[in-house]
Amino acid sequence: MPDPPRLHAHLRAHGYVHLRGVYGAAELDDIRAQLDAGLARHPAPPLDAWGTELVPLLDHAPGLARHLDAPALTEPLAEALGGPVVRLASAGRFSSLGGGGFLPWHFHAPGEGRDGDGRWQPDRAGAPDGIGPVIVCGYADGADHARGPVWLAPRSTTAPFAPPSTDRRARWPGMVELEPAPGDVLVFGLATYHAAWCHHGPRRLFGGVVARADGQRIR
Repeated sequence: MPDPPRLHAHLRAHGYVHLRGVYGAAELDDIRAQLDAGLARHPAPPLDAWGTELVPLLDHAPGLARHLDAPALTEPLAEALGGPVVRLASAGRFSSLGGGGFLPWHFHAPGEGRDGDGRWQPDRAGAPDGIGPVIVCGYADGADHARGPVWLAPRSTTAPFAPPSTDRRARWPGMVELEPAPGDVLVFGLATYHAAWCHHGPRRLFGGVVARADGQRIR
């Protein structure tokens, strides 16, 4: 049997992939304009401690569909997931438009955490049943050291839910610190623990949730 494609193997082994240079300068100019226009059109965008959210993103910025459906993104997503993909949800976020902050370690697996939201339950037994849907997070402005890096805890598809630490604000053993450039995209499983700094803005994120079109999970 041939070896699996590189992106697929990395997602299975580590729970995430970093796609570099998905969008070029011209695409980024349009993406930023679409995001800003979508935010301006929203009558009352939700605001929390981490920033302002646009969900569903395409309801407010429909022009972004051409970027989320572009082959430059869908082709590596299909390689990573092992087959054609379908978008399940779209979302955008504007963070740290004023000060800074830290988003503590969390994950998003539905039904796999306290109150069913999957955000934090370090004593949960067992492990996820492979990787199904994945979060797709595009960086319109990047997340370098000045803006604030992203922390990810690599985990295989069969790794236990239990995190390597229960300190949600500490550097965890084995974690990776990523600084996506403008136009990069991070893809990670819903059960992959992640955290992020946000020192300076604007820090515009866009993407959503994507899955295999046939519904199969990665195991």
